[in-house]
Amino acid sequence: MSRRSDLLALAALSLLWWLPVTVLGFEGEFAMSDDWAYAESARTLAETGRFERPAWTWAPSVTNVAAGAAVASVLGFSHEALRLSTLGFGWLGVLAAYGLARRIGLPPELGALTGALLAVNPLFFSLGYTFMTDVGFTALCLLALWAMAHALRSGSLVAWGLGAGATGAAILSRQPALMLPAAAGASLLLLHRREPKVWLGTLAVAALGLGLYSALPLLYGGEDSGRHMRVLWYLQNSVLSEDAFYHVARAALTVAAVTGLSLLPLLPLVRLDRGALLTGALGAAGLLGIALRLRVTPPFHVNVVRADFGLGPATLPGSPGAPEGAALVWGLLDGVGIAVAITLLTTLVAGRRRLAGRPDLWLLLIFPALSIALLSFQFPFFDRWMLPFLVPIAVVILHVAPTPAGRGRRTRLGLAFALLVPLLIWSGLGTADTLGHYRARTGLLADLEAAGVTADRIDGGFEFNGEHHFDRRDKDPDRFKQKPGSRWVIDDEYVVTPAPRLPGYETVARREVDRWIPPGRSPIYVLRRRPNP
Repeated sequence: MSRRSDLLALAALSLLWWLPVTVLGFEGEFAMSDDWAYAESARTLAETGRFERPAWTWAPSVTNVAAGAAVASVLGFSHEALRLSTLGFGWLGVLAAYGLARRIGLPPELGALTGALLAVNPLFFSLGYTFMTDVGFTALCLLALWAMAHALRSGSLVAWGLGAGATGAAILSRQPALMLPAAAGASLLLLHRREPKVWLGTLAVAALGLGLYSALPLLYGGEDSGRHMRVLWYLQNSVLSEDAFYHVARAALTVAAVTGLSLLPLLPLVRLDRGALLTGALGAAGLLGIALRLRVTPPFHVNVVRADFGLGPATLPGSPGAPEGAALVWGLLDGVGIAVAITLLTTLVAGRRRLAGRPDLWLLLIFPALSIALLSFQFPFFDRWMLPFLVPIAVVILHVAPTPAGRGRRTRLGLAFALLVPLLIWSGLGTADTLGHYRARTGLLADLEAAGVTADRIDGGFEFNGEHHFDRRDKDPDRFKQKPGSRWVIDDEYVVTPAPRLPGYETVARREVDRWIPPGRSPIYVLRRRPNP
């Protein structure tokens, strides 16, 4: 019966992930956000067998680029093929989330809820339609945590080997994966701190992780940017920075807001007494008070892919076409997210006794704690960096939270699954807006090029400029002149922008884009510089 339930849950989660793909599509020969840099690496790897990154790229990105190049070698190189590789990683992440929940001992229905939480998350969902590293990195982290959680309980060498392989792949993707072996070692030491062999094993695992990361430049070709974030450099420039308090405070706001909004469906499954609700409300008020003190306004996130959780420039205060009251809406959303996060934290603290003797559960807590502690000193703290930590936190909360039996349990579960629906709608409509924006902008750029306008006369936005104007041989990412909102512009005779007017320019073309959030139409303009009189 359990095996049948597992198969049904995995099938349902697969449908939840792939059905929106058939509706939204992933078509479009365009880069999104940093896609152009990773795409260049994938093209070089597929065509020459060398791994090289433009100077813009800090992430190791080896695993993601290799996966993209593999798909492109079968389907032919295109942004669509690269996007499909990310969607495949997303599917793996959703299934790994289910497997992790089941490995910890949660029943199939709670495992399905955990996987669905990730599948409908607005950040994970929207980034799945890009060639960014976040989705693949999250999937690899969850796979590593699943294997190591199994190994910590069973001692299986096969599980340790799988965990080590997934950890290595995650380290080759992004730097925070270095906290995976550290978390595994710390979990072992909690139970076996008096055994010398455990200390030796922990030090060996940590050394292997650091050694693999330190050896990364050996994998890079001669034209690689050479960018490699060193631990001591990070400590000096981030942890010891004079702005460290500001960075940590802003990170706390982001962590709380993103965690609460992402894990909102868990709320019906925890015990909500008066003390928990009051703690959540007071905690949210306190953090929002810190935000006012620091003059940080909601949303507490940074523009990356159509503004991450905003999923569309029209939802952000101050953006062209933003509706009145956008700041208030985001303030309320982030306030709710912070309150939910603090309420869930009180549940975790109240149920901490259920963590006793469970190194696998401590692993799931230590990995986010170590990673967030280090990332908090880095500005800007992107909300998408939280993705690998949401599922482990959710699994531990579901384990420690006491839920009623019988009809009350079924009612609460039903409400939890019902709360997934607004997140799915938010993700689907927001991603449709994102894809529509890029498709329209790409159409305008194609019209310009068809009319004989060369790329070096166009400011087509960050992705277009990076793809066409960034010189791989130049190690300086700032070589070309910059303007607000634009990089690597050579001659901006033409500008493609959502802004209706720029000084010294006139409109020569426009295209309307249907928008769901908020409902309406968004114009994109082609502006041409007026000739000097």
